[in-house]
Amino acid sequence: MKKIVIKEDPNALYMSKDGYQKLLGEISEIEKQINANNKERKGAFECRSRDGLDSAEFNEVERINNLLNAELRLKSEQLRRAIIVEKNADKEAIDIDDTVNCYLINSQNDKEEFTFKLVSYRGKNKGAIQEVSISSPLGKAVYKKNIGETIPYIADGNRLAVEIISKNLGLEQQSNAPRL
Repeated sequence: MKKIVIKEDPNALYMSKDGYQKLLGEISEIEKQINANNKERKGAFECRSRDGLDSAEFNEVERINNLLNAELRLKSEQLRRAIIVEKNADKEAIDIDDTVNCYLINSQNDKEEFTFKLVSYRGKNKGAIQEVSISSPLGKAVYKKNIGETIPYIADGNRLAVEIISKNLGLEQQSNAPRL
């Protein structure tokens, strides 16, 4: 019997339903900004057409319009690549919103302890605990893996590994956890 292997899409952007809704909201907000900017654009164009010269106002409106359209294209591309992941039923496996304590292992087998929160959409680098997106190389490596596993992955062309030491339940799960 031939084994079927499904290859993971390296361009996929993994996110939860909440992350997907957040992305849709960001797209909607950009579209609103484009519509508002287009109203200003019309007025700036009419001012420009009177004297036939580009005004500073028109150029600024055009610059903003170009930036908003570029951002809309980027977000639309992210939406096209989005794959919604469900919360994992396995309480032992690493899941979205878990705080993970691990060793990052570089090619010389140097270990560096690192703690992060696995998030479903863009992570924040600021704050007490860094957030790592499930779509990042590290996020993909640890997602659905268990404590004690060592997982190889590639980031920026470098072969690395991560060893999962422990996990803390996400904030939502902690508040529902029984008190002992």
